[in-house]
Amino acid sequence: MRPLMPMPIHLALFVSADAYFRECRRLKINGADAFVPNDSNACCHYFENDTTGMTYAMVCVDLKKMEGKDGIGIASTIIHESVHIYQECLSYIGEKNPGDEFEAYSIQHIAEQLLRAYVELTS
Repeated sequence: MRPLMPMPIHLALFVSADAYFRECRRLKINGADAFVPNDSNACCHYFENDTTGMTYAMVCVDLKKMEGKDGIGIASTIIHESVHIYQECLSYIGEKNPGDEFEAYSIQHIAEQLLRAYVELTS
């Protein structure tokens, strides 16, 4: 599925703190936040690379905290984070009143990318 527009933000999924902090070092992101805050199972971190001007959305899912959740619980958590990324994309492009179909297709596209990454990382 192609998005309705190019993603204005680079997207990545992490299921381990080591991989998240390794990528932050590679991107030269100083002062990266905790992998996932203590009171959450997952979160999004947003960073802008001063050198390239690129914005990154890093979705972090703590699999240890997700123990006991089935695939639907994990998928719904990833979809929840997809909505936050969609909201950040709207802010990034300055959109205040997107259409219903634009919203639905955008969230579907983001969620599909993250879910496919999750399957790759955990298979």
